[in-house]
Amino acid sequence: MAEFRVAAGEEEARDGEVLVFRLETRNPYGSRRREDAFWRKTGDDVTQAAVDAGLPFEAVTLFLKKAVQSSGTAVSLYGPVPQDGGTADEGWRVLTKPGRNGKGGSLMEKEQIQFEEAKLIAEEIAKRNRDFLPDEEEEIVTPDELENMLKGE
Repeated sequence: MAEFRVAAGEEEARDGEVLVFRLETRNPYGSRRREDAFWRKTGDDVTQAAVDAGLPFEAVTLFLKKAVQSSGTAVSLYGPVPQDGGTADEGWRVLTKPGRNGKGGSLMEKEQIQFEEAKLIAEEIAKRNRDFLPDEEEEIVTPDELENMLKGE
């Protein structure tokens, strides 16, 4: 089983360790719903990073406990250096402010890209739906008229 370490503050990886996941310093959201959504997403992200690094689920639970307790402090999850020669700069990083730069980029930029792709898809679907609507000049048959036509009147 892989060894891991969870650290609060601005610590660096020790020899033989690699950064697996880092949650930057943040202020809690004012809304309970937003805060819960943030922790759900963070939990999913740190779980995926731990699985990718071969860490046990205990690492995830310990990381989340420390992150919740250390509000306003950066929290990092470190694991052993992979046997295939990984480096200390390969870890995931969550940036909660759009203007901050770091290793791993801003999640807000990725969400913006996904939003733009979704917007293009929605526009394409709307155009396709408009193409199927009858033109204003075409006569639209009412249900009563259709029934009369089917009866042969």
